Amino acid sequence: MKKILLITISLLFLSACTDSFMMPKSTLKLALEANPKNLDPAFSTDSYSGILIGLCYSNLLSFDHEGNIVLDATKFYSISDKGRKYSFLLKENIRFSNGDILTSKDVLYTLNRLADPKIDSPRAWLLKDVVGYSDYRKGRSTSLKGITIDGDQKLIIHLSKPFAPFLSMFAMPQMAILNKKFMEVGGDLKEATLGSGPYQLKSWRRDQDLLFVKNTYHKKKGSLNGIHFKILKDPFTRLAEYKKGTLDIVEVAPSQQKQISEKSTKMDINQYNLYFLGLNMKSKKLSDLNIRKSIASAIDKEVILNKLLKAQGLIAHGPVPLGLQGHIKKATFLFNTAKAKKGLKLSSYKGEVLDFVLWNEPKSMMICQSIKQYLEKAGFKIKLRPLDWNAFTESLVKLDYDLFYRNWIADFPDGDNFLYPLFHSQSKGLKGNYPHYANKTFDKIISISRKESKSEIRRELLEKAAQKAIDDVSRVFLWFKKKTYVVSNRVKNFHPHPLYNSNKYLEVDLLEK
Repeated sequence: MKKILLITISLLFLSACTDSFMMPKSTLKLALEANPKNLDPAFSTDSYSGILIGLCYSNLLSFDHEGNIVLDATKFYSISDKGRKYSFLLKENIRFSNGDILTSKDVLYTLNRLADPKIDSPRAWLLKDVVGYSDYRKGRSTSLKGITIDGDQKLIIHLSKPFAPFLSMFAMPQMAILNKKFMEVGGDLKEATLGSGPYQLKSWRRDQDLLFVKNTYHKKKGSLNGIHFKILKDPFTRLAEYKKGTLDIVEVAPSQQKQISEKSTKMDINQYNLYFLGLNMKSKKLSDLNIRKSIASAIDKEVILNKLLKAQGLIAHGPVPLGLQGHIKKATFLFNTAKAKKGLKLSSYKGEVLDFVLWNEPKSMMICQSIKQYLEKAGFKIKLRPLDWNAFTESLVKLDYDLFYRNWIADFPDGDNFLYPLFHSQSKGLKGNYPHYANKTFDKIISISRKESKSEIRRELLEKAAQKAIDDVSRVFLWFKKKTYVVSNRVKNFHPHPLYNSNKYLEVDLLEK
């Protein structure tokens, strides 16, 4: 009996240690809605992995809170040869979390790996304008010819043609700088990190939590020693945890804001995001443009935004958020049930049931139920199919749906980031164009805009591309959502960032209770 008691006590002790991860003092407690797919930067296609990669790695460049490009691992950069040559001088004595010094060899390795056809990253296209990209992808060379280094601090990149958004891409999660030595001895980053950012992954229990601890080689102003993320899909559970004091910062839905204590600080942030209804352009049920236009006219976006989201956002008339080039102010499709019904009668629709897939998260379920009701009022037959996050993503990749509800969050603050990934024919599937939209006119306009250095001309081109995407209705644009965070009074110097992958908590301090 005594032996059993000792074993029981030991197991309880181990469980308690595991539950707390032996968290260091001054650990910020946050929540994620779902597990990241993995933490390898080259395979970061979801916002959860992007958030965590941003904590653990340095990039050549990053963004400030106004969306401006600022230096990260770079001390200086220049652009020459009419926008085709990029030169970087790296900072000295930046160290990875294992103590290795970051050099130009690490950056060169990172970029070659991202484009490596053997790695097959869904974000390899970020480097497609680098000289030698095509040869490298087709196996005719062993590296990107257009990227060279000079010593440990200098990196030079030659493009085959000017590419206006290229500089912004160096701040994306996929461009996070890897440790060449670690990777070449078989380093695996799917469930581990080895970067030069402010934190490193200590532990990860899928569907439960992750603990990140301070990279002691990284200099930052704040006093945080760690960040702990609980995996909590349900927003009501997240708020309950916040009220108990087990979370320090949570995003709250508009309906929850009355439940927040006056002692908490509320912070609003207009993030660069887009919420939309996606339409499968390969589905025979949706091949008729009149059907797709009827869907666009059938949904009262304003009522959903005001009632379900308590006006926490702006109605989207196009794919590009306010403040970025390519934003469309005038509506093409206004809510009009009669017009939707008329269009449906003129179309080839014969009452087929439309398969509407969605992530089985409470907010999404609520919104999609409302969308379903509007579509049914217009004469459509709809079947909702809620799925967990991984199954949902897989169904999009396999085109196993007719309709889907999702959002897109900017990797960098440029209208191109809402147009090329979502609509270009070379971005089909995991690259962002899940509906498999393809239009040669759209592709041509975007290609021209990417070479254009004059801001006003580029703005006109991006608006033209956005309008083309609107007219073809591969997506119904719903709203640009504003996020609201509540922050515990023990958290000091937290400033939410408009880009999901740029919250690094560098200045945050905690007042221990």
